Amino acid sequence: MNGNPAGQTLSSATAGQQVTRATAQKALEQFPGRVEQVNNKPYFLGKVTRVVLFGSLLKPHVERLSDVDWQVFGFLKRQSRVIAPPWQTTPWKRRSS
Repeated sequence: MNGNPAGQTLSSATAGQQVTRATAQKALEQFPGRVEQVNNKPYFLGKVTRVVLFGSLLKPHVERLSDVDWQVFGFLKRQSRVIAPPWQTTPWKRRSS
C-alpha cells in the first residue's frame, strides 16, 4: 500500500525524547519485579500472566529507542474483602444497603 510520505512521517512521529539502549535495558530489567509486586500485593486488582516484548529493543543495531514496547496480559483478581491502599492505615468500610 503506497501512502502519502508526509502522512507516513507524521504517523511515525513521537512527542517523547529517544532513550539509549542502556536506559531501556534498565527499565526492562526492573519490569519483572514490578510484575511480581502486582501479582503478590492484594491492593492491585489484576494479575499479570504473560508479557510480550516487541519493537526496536529487539533490534541489536538500534542504539537510540523511542520507547520500550511490551504487551501485558492478565486477569482481574477475585476480591473477597475490601483492601486499603498502602497509604491508608485502615480499610475502607462498606456502606450497608
